[in-house]
Amino acid sequence: MKEPNWKSYVVVVPQPILIPQQCQELIRLGQAESPSDGTVMGGGKHNLKNYTSRKSKISWIPFDKVRNTYNIIG
Repeated sequence: MKEPNWKSYVVVVPQPILIPQQCQELIRLGQAESPSDGTVMGGGKHNLKNYTSRKSKISWIPFDKVRNTYNIIG
């Protein structure tokens, strides 16, 4: 049995990277952004709406709003 490709992005750390307050702030900022339909990779440069594989709403938090958090994670 082969592991899914996304598992190559999973990183185990010895302690939490963000404190609970930082996580709550990310959730708050994400919920304040306009949601869009989640997509699946369709090959090449195209993302497809494929509701048999994925039906979800997502929000992208602009980098400028969480620059410090990105620095911590990096």
